[in-house]
Amino acid sequence: MFLRIVFFESSLLLVAWVLGWLLGVPLFDAHTWNWKGLAIGLSSTLPLISMFFWLLQSQWEPCQNIRRIMDVVIRPMFQEFTILQLLIISLVAGISEEILFRGVIQGGAQTSMGAPAAIVLSAVLFGACHALTPFYFVLATFMGVYMSVVWMATGQLLAPIITHAVYDFLVLVWYLHYSNQRKVSALRKDG
Repeated sequence: MFLRIVFFESSLLLVAWVLGWLLGVPLFDAHTWNWKGLAIGLSSTLPLISMFFWLLQSQWEPCQNIRRIMDVVIRPMFQEFTILQLLIISLVAGISEEILFRGVIQGGAQTSMGAPAAIVLSAVLFGACHALTPFYFVLATFMGVYMSVVWMATGQLLAPIITHAVYDFLVLVWYLHYSNQRKVSALRKDG
């Protein structure tokens, strides 16, 4: 399963390359990557992590539905992976998805549609590709807009790549390892 996930995420780079070629958008932007992009990418993870913990604590029905889907779909798919495997998946997803959605789709659409429409287009497509539930579609679309703002604030695709990869990694590790250990401990105390 690990290799299939890495292969799927990596194949998005091929999609990005073909789409970039068709739209005349280079696969890797020419902006300089520097410490500012890294720092903004890391710090931009904090609001997303806050949203994740709100989602885990909320009693609102759409949030409960997302948690149920995560327990039924995400946990069984990823639970046997090591932390290193989760890191690799997170890095590959952050790189390939941000190059595709922000770099190529948004970058290519900006010249013909303008920045606001390009942001909406890339964010909605990003949300649609992550739509576990209707509410998660909304959250993922919001995250797509957020990643676009991070990119535009720095002019470096490195920033949203870092944000995306670090967010995915922290969420996967916490949800699959730490929260699972807490559930087992709670069951032992109750038993």
